[in-house]
Amino acid sequence: MHRYSILLIVNIIRTDNWTLTSDRAQRRMLRDTVTIYRVYVQALIGVVWTHYSDIVHAKSSCAAVERLIHATKRNPSPVYRFFDRRFPKFPAYYRRAAIEAVSNSTQYFPLISVQFFPLCQPFELGFSDA
Repeated sequence: MHRYSILLIVNIIRTDNWTLTSDRAQRRMLRDTVTIYRVYVQALIGVVWTHYSDIVHAKSSCAAVERLIHATKRNPSPVYRFFDRRFPKFPAYYRRAAIEAVSNSTQYFPLISVQFFPLCQPFELGFSDA
């Protein structure tokens, strides 16, 4: 019979309490950033809804949407050039966060649409493979 020793590791969790202060200019910049992000998300909802079936079947919904809206060396002509023109210096981490937020919220659109439009056939709503 083998004897096993049990090693007990205790994790120490440290909690810091910091007071964040901001001046008027910083609060204005944050408010402007949130406003721009929300406008970006609103515009992105239409793109995701329009290309919903392609995005759902893609390996990465984020990459599929980025190919539609963002110009790169490999993708010089995106379908929707509006985003690069309207938001020229929009950071990639905000862009990807917006894409994920929109993708996660629009995945329920077909279910909601069928619930509120029960007399319509699925192909009339634009999200059937039939």
